[in-house]
This record gives sequence, C-alpha cells and structure tokens, in this order.
Amino acid sequence: MVAGNIPVKTQTLSIDIYDAVQANRMNEVHLMVLTITTIFILLVTTKFLKQ
Repeated sequence: MVAGNIPVKTQTLSIDIYDAVQANRMNEVHLMVLTITTIFILLVTTKFLKQ
C-alpha cells in the first residue's frame, strides 16, 4: 500500500490532498502543498548546511 487511512482515525497527507482536490477545496490544497514543500526545503537546507 502506498497511501491509505483508517476511516475517522488516521489520514495520510497524500490522501488528504487528493480528497481536498476532489472536493474543490483549493485553498486547503495550496496550504498543504506549501507547508510540505517548506518543510522539505528546510530539511534539505539544514542537511546541506551541516556538511
């Protein structure tokens, strides 16, 4: 399984983004993608600065 969830208990980010796109909640989609992209950039930048 690549992504999945237990209904009403858990939800992966990829499924949450997919659900928001399907429901046409684009503001939420943009916020989630911006957040995960920012976290990724910070993690990569931190790793390269430590080297």
